[in-house]
Amino acid sequence: MATRSWFELKEIAPGLWSLSEPDHLEEVISYLVLGRDRAALIDTGMGIGDLPAAVNRLTRLPIIVVNTNADYHHCGANHHYREIAAHQAEAPRVERGWAKEEVADTLLPHKIWGPLPAGFDPLKYAVLPSRVTRLLDEGDLMELGGRRLRILHTPGHATGALCLQDENSGTLFTGDTLAPATISAWGDGSDPEQLLASLERLARDAGQVARVCPGHHLTPLGPDFLAEAAAAVARVRSGATRVEPAREGVVRHRFRRFSLLLPGHIDPPPPPPAPEPSPPPRKGAAKKQSPGKGRKRPARQASGR
Repeated sequence: MATRSWFELKEIAPGLWSLSEPDHLEEVISYLVLGRDRAALIDTGMGIGDLPAAVNRLTRLPIIVVNTNADYHHCGANHHYREIAAHQAEAPRVERGWAKEEVADTLLPHKIWGPLPAGFDPLKYAVLPSRVTRLLDEGDLMELGGRRLRILHTPGHATGALCLQDENSGTLFTGDTLAPATISAWGDGSDPEQLLASLERLARDAGQVARVCPGHHLTPLGPDFLAEAAAAVARVRSGATRVEPAREGVVRHRFRRFSLLLPGHIDPPPPPPAPEPSPPPRKGAAKKQSPGKGRKRPARQASGR
């Protein structure tokens, strides 16, 4: 009996495919954009399934990989490809890869929702090093032959986070910058103010976007997702969001289709006021007695006789 592939392939628009990994908690999505001369593979997933085999089912064109950031689940199969592009700030992490110890909790039972691919050894799982051959930055163009991708530098989640705009189809690939997921901007390499600015910037270009293709969970989404992001940023800036603690020094701002993890602190509620103490008894004051009992007789007055 044939086993189900680790990847789920879906044609989103002519010459544009999503390759999702629905059997893992991350539900990572890579994308294949086909030109006349070559194809761009936007991210390479977790490195669990046989990504080259899945790609070869769709095209035999030369492949250039574009990493939207250096997180392990975006560059897991990079080592299979010779041409790899990334932002300068992400390139060292991409090239170093991720050791077994760094990704050990990726395969915990509660994160795996289906059978692992045949031949995959969880004990050997790691993201192997790869070599970045092209550095990308804001405004760069990637020509595929009859199709062109425009590079957007959208820092915040990561210093070198990239989004890509397919000018032919109006498709915006947003990686981890905007996804129907928890978007974090705290810790090393993250900048919360830059993330908010990047989300505002993407929303300003919504008129040129026909669909949004994020790096996790659901794809494609409509351009209204960008408006939702802009409204969320406005609420964060105005202090109108209701936040909840996520971890020490980090709070979650929850919205309809995504949430933001940003540095912050929630003061604990003040303790209830202590009851007022009873006043101490006055010195010499008589104890309250039952009527008629223990009452002192009034002193007999002198008669003057």
